[in-house]
Amino acid sequence: DGTSSTYLQCDSWAQKYVSVDCPSGQVCYANPTTPGSIMCSPPGSGGVPTAGTCTGHTAKCADPGNSGDYFSCEPWSGQYVNNACPSGLKCYNNQDATGVICQ
Repeated sequence: DGTSSTYLQCDSWAQKYVSVDCPSGQVCYANPTTPGSIMCSPPGSGGVPTAGTCTGHTAKCADPGNSGDYFSCEPWSGQYVNNACPSGLKCYNNQDATGVICQ
């Protein structure tokens, strides 16, 4: 989990597993919201089950006003992944709580 860019996918026609690679620069994680499936993300950014599920391109601060850490949604997996504001900036949720502002 989070160490290899290669995963096994079932080829139902051939009835065997085939090796598949994540896109360049990404590694494979078990998808906690869909057992038996995987997700490819940048290293260190696997899904954060404690952040809940999500839809669309939403984001929320991990600790609003106190840190630059936030969770951004990967719409295809329905999971939040770790993200961060640029160095020195703090995260604030936007007015309608669908995104974040780094300042």
